Amino acid sequence: MRVALLCLGSEGDVRIFVTLGVALKADGHEVVIFSNTATEKLCIENKLDFLPLAGDLLPILNIDKKSVGYGNFQILKLLIRVLNEAIGEQFSFLENELKKFDAVLYHPVVFTAPHLIEGLGIPAMSVLFLPEVPSRYYASSCIFPNRKPSKKWSNLLSHYILAQVFWTPMRKTFNFFRNKMGLKKLGHLAPLSHAPFCQIPKLLAFSEALVPPAPDWPSNAYITGYLHSPPTDFMPPKELEQFLSDGPAPVFIGFGSLAKRGDEKMLFAILKTLCALKIRAILGGPFTGLKKEELPDHILWIERAPYDWLFPKVCAVVHHGGAGTTHCSLKAGKPTLIVPFLLDQFYWGNMIWRFGAGPKPLPANQFTAKTFTASLQQLIHNPSYLKRAADISTQMQKEDGVKASLAHFYRYVKDSLEKSHL
Repeated sequence: MRVALLCLGSEGDVRIFVTLGVALKADGHEVVIFSNTATEKLCIENKLDFLPLAGDLLPILNIDKKSVGYGNFQILKLLIRVLNEAIGEQFSFLENELKKFDAVLYHPVVFTAPHLIEGLGIPAMSVLFLPEVPSRYYASSCIFPNRKPSKKWSNLLSHYILAQVFWTPMRKTFNFFRNKMGLKKLGHLAPLSHAPFCQIPKLLAFSEALVPPAPDWPSNAYITGYLHSPPTDFMPPKELEQFLSDGPAPVFIGFGSLAKRGDEKMLFAILKTLCALKIRAILGGPFTGLKKEELPDHILWIERAPYDWLFPKVCAVVHHGGAGTTHCSLKAGKPTLIVPFLLDQFYWGNMIWRFGAGPKPLPANQFTAKTFTASLQQLIHNPSYLKRAADISTQMQKEDGVKASLAHFYRYVKDSLEKSHL
């Protein structure tokens, strides 16, 4: 079977599809990933075929905060503009390419995917990293990231609002290309009300320990557990190995590629806090203005290390709140402090706080030495955070997101092929 994986977004988003691709290839299938040009190296390193897809979102996710601020509204406007400009190129390219494949797995931000799937009649499933499934129990994580799960009609409405935020400015462009494919035009309430789209099954790639299924989710929405990458034969550099063995388990602090959206004031606040409290820490990833040679002995900076290898060796984790990093820190049973920059990171930060596995999230635009000191002391010295994180870890250890995802995928493709031959 030839399987196309369509994904746009951060490196963490694409890494999940790489994990799926590696598992599919191990089962003997041909796999091609269509994604951001910047992620080609990641795909090739994992021996997966790669083709570039228009609509690169990485420049927006990493844009200088001084240009747009931290608001989700500004980010959403930029996302819509980039995706709207990419629609035509995606349609022209994918309409020809997808005819060569037997099945598709796609990220919902590839908005052309359901239209192409409808037109070409290819078995497909979407892969979501958030509970963005219409429900009266869970609000849209982008519109109400702080809302607790509860039965409210406004929760259901929030999903339609988010869909309209993207659909309304792009509707004419979509309908132009739908017409070229011989598909009927869609009205103002699409896509959540369009039957062919609703019939596409959803793989919900997050842990049930964090997001239990809503009673009103459709039967074709499957929580699989997070899709953790398989263990790697990572050989730590000597300085990292030495640092870990030289004293108590350190705190890990890293914001992934989003550290580029920080500034020297944030780095200064981090260093000032760590030095004042004399806390051992590992800084991971890019930090604006960081000079390694000026760091004190109790602070180590590393470019990168696999989180599944590193997190079990630290005492607590401070990060930006990406879905992948959140699941990794909790699977390792570590108290976690989220410093959200944008979009769904606020949702995961509040989720950890509500579950009692870490302090209240500290938004990046409120990050100072004073606020970070207070949050970090809570993170390290509150024993209930460690206990709750360990409880969540025990639940997550029972999940195998990759195995569950492939089981649902294979069953759906088989059923689709059988129906097509009736």
